[in-house]
Amino acid sequence: MKIKNILAWTFYLLVIVGVIYANHVMTPEAHVPKKEDTAPTEFSAEYALEHIQKIAQQPRPAGSAYNKEVRQYIKSQIEGLGFVVNEGFHTVKHKYEDRMIDVYNITTTIKGTDNTGEILFMSHYDSVDEGPGANDNAQGVAIMIETLKILKNSAPLKNDVTFFFTDGEEYGVLGSTAYAKSNNLEDIGLVVNLEARGNKGKSMLFETNENNYEIVKEYLAASSKPYGYSFLNDIYKLLPNYTDYEPFKKEGVKGLNFSYNEGFEVYHNASDTIESVTLSSVQHNGLYATELAEHFGNIDFQSKQTEEKAVYFNLFGYHTVMYKADYNLILSGIALVLTILVFLLAIKKQVISVTNIRTWLITAVVSMIAIFFMATLIIACIAVYQLFSLVAVLIPIAIGLLVVTIMTFVSRKFKLVSKLANRVKILTILDIILANLLIGFVLTGLCTLYLPNSHYLFAITVILQSFTLSIQLACNAKGTVAFLMSFVYIIPATLILFPLLYVIGLSGGIVSSPFVIMVLFITVPYVLPLNFRFQSKAIQHNTKMPVHH
Repeated sequence: MKIKNILAWTFYLLVIVGVIYANHVMTPEAHVPKKEDTAPTEFSAEYALEHIQKIAQQPRPAGSAYNKEVRQYIKSQIEGLGFVVNEGFHTVKHKYEDRMIDVYNITTTIKGTDNTGEILFMSHYDSVDEGPGANDNAQGVAIMIETLKILKNSAPLKNDVTFFFTDGEEYGVLGSTAYAKSNNLEDIGLVVNLEARGNKGKSMLFETNENNYEIVKEYLAASSKPYGYSFLNDIYKLLPNYTDYEPFKKEGVKGLNFSYNEGFEVYHNASDTIESVTLSSVQHNGLYATELAEHFGNIDFQSKQTEEKAVYFNLFGYHTVMYKADYNLILSGIALVLTILVFLLAIKKQVISVTNIRTWLITAVVSMIAIFFMATLIIACIAVYQLFSLVAVLIPIAIGLLVVTIMTFVSRKFKLVSKLANRVKILTILDIILANLLIGFVLTGLCTLYLPNSHYLFAITVILQSFTLSIQLACNAKGTVAFLMSFVYIIPATLILFPLLYVIGLSGGIVSSPFVIMVLFITVPYVLPLNFRFQSKAIQHNTKMPVHH
């Protein structure tokens, strides 16, 4: 490779890394003010830590003696602030075991001056059996106690604000389900649930109600550090997880669900201790609670009724882009027109090879199937080990080896790998980009129909890349000019797509790595630079490349 090309690729990689790093710098962790410098109406995670130290000294699963101690502590804090404690007792069935559980829900309400809809803040005070749950979810309980104190010292709000400390969440959202069944939910204007699925990182909005446009719009107006991506709603539906918001969402209650998720290794185990808590993460959740209480406490919920969905995402730092999901169809149309235009120009310029495009499509599909198979095998091994024993893991391993052996035999028999490898060697960047534009448009169409929250990931990147590519082809841009023009789509596409990889990586730790690789196969071509000097030998020697059929 020539020195000039090496420098070009080095510059390209530096830009990609620089954009990601700059975005990280522009999205700083929440500042934690010192206790002594905090006004009575301001939140400080240092105050919240004092409650966490009282609550998370040991595991407190529902029905345990320490769970009762923590419940008494929460009640004493509420009463000490001069508020009335309401305790709801329910005997319910354990979701995962054949036994009954007694759960005790705690609520207290601050009455508003002119209520148009109740705001319900939620956090569960129980923990898993395996760990003290300092992050999951003592921090949420501590934040609610501190928010209650702040509201006491603040001007009265128009709307009622209820603080709901739930029990039995870890055994299958038992407390919140019982509450939802035994109370009238029609008067609830908004549910705000505070969670943690790790011990550090920025807290993100990962779930909302379905018709969420007005609620998300108000959330963005309220929060000083809004952080969230609408595609998280679609990913969360695919995960085997649940929170206390679940029974409310099923009944159509509007809600905002927040969680910080880095440090997944402490989640649901003995490592979730007081020492593991990161104050900046608690501060971010605390800012959500206090700012949303003040903002939604004074809005008219009756005027915020809507059947419209929102698409939203952080683009650079805490700057958030939001628009109605109704525009998805328009964006899909633009993507279609520009994709067709690119292919027409590529045909006119005779720089398209149907054979090469087909080769990359086959390569991408085969690779993702192989990676998915490996991911399924790894997850099966982990599941079998957790449910049975290490010896039992030999069964999925044996099945995996059998499948690999059969596929290897078939591949060698018909020389499939060697044939595909020979075709891949002659692929150019343009071949890969054109093929991936087709993949992107198909995904855009599928998202339009089934995953509207994720639509922007593919629609906007396809539009940006096809628009730039059409100009490059129309103007016969080559060499350095074509290379530099590529950054018109590379920089915004990086900002849009990187959070998808980041979130998938956080969702399951090392187990999610195969899925990250699968997504990379689809997303990397959207940030590849185009330099027509990198085309096939036929073009480099000024020989016209025929259009293959």
